[in-house]
Amino acid sequence: MPAVVSFSCASPAASVTFTHRPRPDQSERAWLQAIGKTTAGLPIAQTPRAKTQTIPVSWDNMPRANRDSLLSFFDAMNAMATLFTVTFSDGSTITARFAEPELTITEKSTDVFQVTVKLLVITP
Repeated sequence: MPAVVSFSCASPAASVTFTHRPRPDQSERAWLQAIGKTTAGLPIAQTPRAKTQTIPVSWDNMPRANRDSLLSFFDAMNAMATLFTVTFSDGSTITARFAEPELTITEKSTDVFQVTVKLLVITP
């Protein structure tokens, strides 16, 4: 089976390719918009400057080798500090960073893990 999802970064050079399909999850979107009130107390808002999207990617049965590769990639990205490219099975790509400073990993059985990664995408 071809890789379903991969993460890669040119600098620092690092990548991880997953061999199992992640389960579908819901993404969340929000606008980054300055808001406030006038001296008369009326609400005002500036034009939104950027849009954020949080994309959870989860695996119910990730093998140990994929988990180990993900942990190495996470360390290379300095957790949330570095942008990287996410490539999906259809060839589409996004630029993202990890949305949280920790990964959610639970060992289900010997060498099999349940993993959830949250990706943060910011679009100007």
